[in-house]
Amino acid sequence: MGFAPLVLTLPHSKLPYRIAPSLETTGATHPADLMHDQAEIEVPIDIRDFITTSTYSGNLGDKTYLLNHDPFIRAVMQH
Repeated sequence: MGFAPLVLTLPHSKLPYRIAPSLETTGATHPADLMHDQAEIEVPIDIRDFITTSTYSGNLGDKTYLLNHDPFIRAVMQH
């Protein structure tokens, strides 16, 4: 959850900077968890996924593509 940024000025150089306070609400248990840069589910991509995506004639954001061809959605649905 984020809040409106605080605008501050460095005392000697007078350079302004902003700090956006936030509250972690996702159940982080270690400081590294706050970065959200560790993959929880690894999604292997193979050449068939690349070919399907590059040759798909519809919208890559439509429900049909996402549910039937998107490797990330497929991994989430199987997990």
